[in-house]
Amino acid sequence: MIAGMLRFRNIFLHLFCRRNIFRPAMLKKYLYFFIKKSSERQHRAYYRDYYRAEYAEFERCADKKSPARIRREMRCLQRYWKTYPFQYIRYRLYRKDCPLSMEQMKAYIPDYFAYFLFYPQSFNERNVLCEDKRLFASLCRGYGINHPRVLLSVSDGVLFDGGENPCTVERVLARIQASGVGRLFVKPTFGVGGKGIEVFDLREGRYLRTPDGRLLDAAYVEELKGDEWIVEEGLVPHPEMAAIYPHAICTFRIVTRNEKNSVSILFSLLRVGQGAMQVDNASSGGLYMQVDAVTGKFAARAYAFDGRVHEKHPDTGFVFGDYTFPYWEELSRFVTLSAQKLNKIKYIGWDIAYTPDGPVVIEANNGPGVSILQDSYGGLRDAFGIRNPKDYWFASNYALKNL
Repeated sequence: MIAGMLRFRNIFLHLFCRRNIFRPAMLKKYLYFFIKKSSERQHRAYYRDYYRAEYAEFERCADKKSPARIRREMRCLQRYWKTYPFQYIRYRLYRKDCPLSMEQMKAYIPDYFAYFLFYPQSFNERNVLCEDKRLFASLCRGYGINHPRVLLSVSDGVLFDGGENPCTVERVLARIQASGVGRLFVKPTFGVGGKGIEVFDLREGRYLRTPDGRLLDAAYVEELKGDEWIVEEGLVPHPEMAAIYPHAICTFRIVTRNEKNSVSILFSLLRVGQGAMQVDNASSGGLYMQVDAVTGKFAARAYAFDGRVHEKHPDTGFVFGDYTFPYWEELSRFVTLSAQKLNKIKYIGWDIAYTPDGPVVIEANNGPGVSILQDSYGGLRDAFGIRNPKDYWFASNYALKNL
């Protein structure tokens, strides 16, 4: 701690003597920089733990570049992005068979830079519109965007029905029972990456949690009051999607950019479950593959978060590269119109299910995950128009949050 304070003091005095930092505008910029650097250092432990499997793979790898070259390349990336280069480990840039030049390696955006420096410049303090699932569901109703029906939400110990009216446990259970849907999803209101989601299936007239058979009853609803939750009806997949993987709703992750209400599709992926999992999130074990943003044709290979590659689905045998999604034009129009309605958020990652009734927004992400995108597309720096990473460290927009 003392060493860090002395280092901060020395840097500050250097800037004062050499650059006249005490001009108000300059002072503000350098304060932003120091705050962000402090945050970045604090998050290194989180990312090291988050990528512990990738670090274990790095340690086991027998085909690494020389230690001197690895250190040199990591230092170069750290100077360029000004963050610890976890992306070097995540994207296996240390391997001898990595064909990328240093300039191509620099195109891979580090997680911290993406989520704390880059994306916050684009959502103009409207990030809660996407992060709060309850609020987003209400927004979709108001804008006429297809979204799964909400049967219950819980906030501050109060139960609300789908119309945002306070209600009792008895009314909630009656509403859920009357819905008659085959599957329910109980989601943390501010959850990410599919974490914390519970699935209930209708069996012999009762909703039972998969896999342990817990009954959705009054006692369960009372337990929900201890946190923030939303209960949504499950969707029925279109037969075209069920043929790929039938046990979860496969969703398209489509990233849009909205500039002056002109919407373009930057990236598109399909995410599918595997191994009987009932969600399709990549971080929970799902697969993901690139989809041509113009034609809807699937890429020949799908990826898993652990780096494994599949040319066909491991459970169903569905061959990815032979397929073009026949309703792509309808789906892309739907996403474009939805992005125009949320025009104050520049970048949105849309999770879209395709049902017999057409496309439905599961959720929208104002900071769509860069890992699965960069696995499929390579480094995103140029696609996002990031010219000089240094500029983002001195800008006023940033996000400080607990991960």
